[in-house]
Amino acid sequence: MNNQRKNISIMGLGYVGITLAVAFLLKGHKVTGVEIKESIRSSLKDGQLHIQEPGMETIIKESIDQKRFLIRSKLPDQVDTVFICVGTPFDKASGQPVLCYIEEALKMLNGKISEETLIIVRSTVPIGTTNKVYQLLKEYVDEPKVVFAPERTIQGKALKELLSLPQIIGTANAQHFKEAKEIFELLQVEILRVHSLEAAELIKLACNSHTDLIYSFGNELANIANCFDLDVYEVIEAANHHYPRPDICKPGYVGGSCLTKDPYHLIFAAQQNGYMPRLIHSARQLNEKMPEIILNQIERKLEKAWKDVTVTISGLAYKGVPETDDLRGSAVWDMIHLLKLRGVNSIRGHDFVLNKEKILEIGIEPISFEEGLLHSDVTIILNNHHKYLEVDIKETVSKMNKNFILYDLWGVWKERFESFTSTINYMGVGYNG
Repeated sequence: MNNQRKNISIMGLGYVGITLAVAFLLKGHKVTGVEIKESIRSSLKDGQLHIQEPGMETIIKESIDQKRFLIRSKLPDQVDTVFICVGTPFDKASGQPVLCYIEEALKMLNGKISEETLIIVRSTVPIGTTNKVYQLLKEYVDEPKVVFAPERTIQGKALKELLSLPQIIGTANAQHFKEAKEIFELLQVEILRVHSLEAAELIKLACNSHTDLIYSFGNELANIANCFDLDVYEVIEAANHHYPRPDICKPGYVGGSCLTKDPYHLIFAAQQNGYMPRLIHSARQLNEKMPEIILNQIERKLEKAWKDVTVTISGLAYKGVPETDDLRGSAVWDMIHLLKLRGVNSIRGHDFVLNKEKILEIGIEPISFEEGLLHSDVTIILNNHHKYLEVDIKETVSKMNKNFILYDLWGVWKERFESFTSTINYMGVGYNG
């Protein structure tokens, strides 16, 4: 490999970009990170990570001190290898992917690249987007080198997975694949080729849409169990016990930035080519409807009007395990909106990771978890953070109002509640207490 090829530029230092940068830094390589948000650049230069991802801050600090991690607002004058890792939201109102950040990244490449520059698209995109990137780059150079290499990590374990998961590279060009393979081999991972940009794009969307789909079945089963006043956990645990088929997933809210948008990217791309993926669409619609279903379930237990109810929402980050402070795709946004539509005036918030300032930014009053349990009419636990298990719930329940409703979305306390008699209304997805 040409040694210059090891000078890696990464455009976009959000979740995908910064974790990739740290993976290369950990292996001893030099990285230039390009980020347009001044706040992110400043925090990184101070050695502070802007996302919740264990094991990365120390690497960033050491790499900055060693001048191996350069953080800039623009690309260097010439680049050898550049990753495009910018955000790609989906606008549900218009039914369109938001690709303006990729377009801005491409404009930044003008005058900076040559036919020798390898461009690796890593942002999650609708099928066919990377080919459009290739066509647009032909305005800058005659034959751009472009591949698509999807990111498929899970938050909280990103660095470990970047250094262990197989890396897929999509391209029809054997030389482009060879050069991209040499870059990813710096991470010492298995490399897998698919022979088109579109196949690699579909793989990324398929992985997240499949996850969304299998989780939706747990939610569907929970809603059916509610119709018959059955405990869906009992049903699922018995069904899975020593049964040699794929496990049925437990119910819950399916959130996060990827699972809430990637199915829409896939649906959009398929529709552009004349096919409506109804199964994927139905799964996403069901998962999005869960906050409404939860509040309807709670409403049947309420003994007063919503306007007179004080609600505490706990577990605001979109998931608890692995730990994160990410609010993108969290159920809290729909919960707040739906509670306000019902006339609730008093909504408080708690999270084991988010600080009070972040909770205030959401627009709700921050309180401690114990206050939420003892001084609310309803407390809704939205995620499964491990610190819930450190609470002496039996002792706390003894102090609660008997009409109190505790809604445990992930069933973190379900086994404990089954071990003693409780006077409160303890509920969850697929069981009514």
